[in-house]
Amino acid sequence: MIAAMTLDAKQRRSLVSRSHPLKPIVYVGRHGVQPAQIEAIREHLRKHDLCKVKIDAETGEEADAIARSIVEAVPCDFVARRGHVAILHSDAADAD
Repeated sequence: MIAAMTLDAKQRRSLVSRSHPLKPIVYVGRHGVQPAQIEAIREHLRKHDLCKVKIDAETGEEADAIARSIVEAVPCDFVARRGHVAILHSDAADAD
């Protein structure tokens, strides 16, 4: 399991609740995360504070490892993983 960096349980619950209507913006295959996918996640998190990433992995441990590599590369906070979908958060969203 990936530990959330700066989020407490109440914040995570709130973010998971807010993420329900969102669709995954990136689909990561079994070959791992590509630089273009990392950039797409960064761009999305610059405009919005939440995003979902669909991870094609055989096990939860594989999905966690891929999510961990995304969190380190972006950088962002890991909120939760529901099945093969990782929910990511960043405070860097533009205030419009």
